[in-house]
Amino acid sequence: MCAAIENPASCEVRSVIRFLLMENHRPIEIHRQLCKVYGNNVMSEGRVRQWCIMFKTGRTNVHDEERSGRPTIVTDELVAKIKRFMKTAASQLRSSRLGFLKFHEVCCMRF
Repeated sequence: MCAAIENPASCEVRSVIRFLLMENHRPIEIHRQLCKVYGNNVMSEGRVRQWCIMFKTGRTNVHDEERSGRPTIVTDELVAKIKRFMKTAASQLRSSRLGFLKFHEVCCMRF
């Protein structure tokens, strides 16, 4: 048997669900086929059932829909400020008595 296809795009998996559903396969059969081709962690059986219901009720789009949600706070301006801060902090730490270890700790901080 061939190796499982790793990391398939969500729209690819949904397209397979839609295709097999149009071929009159039941959701459990579709889930088994998906697991056979993409591996056991591809999508839960319950999620396959949800997609089958959406396709049966008229959905045709397999791509993610735009969602309104919490907007990102990361902007180009914020990234530039962080880079300037890191550059300033790095130069100050290099010239101070804190030494390389403190410099390395500051530069490896995650924001």
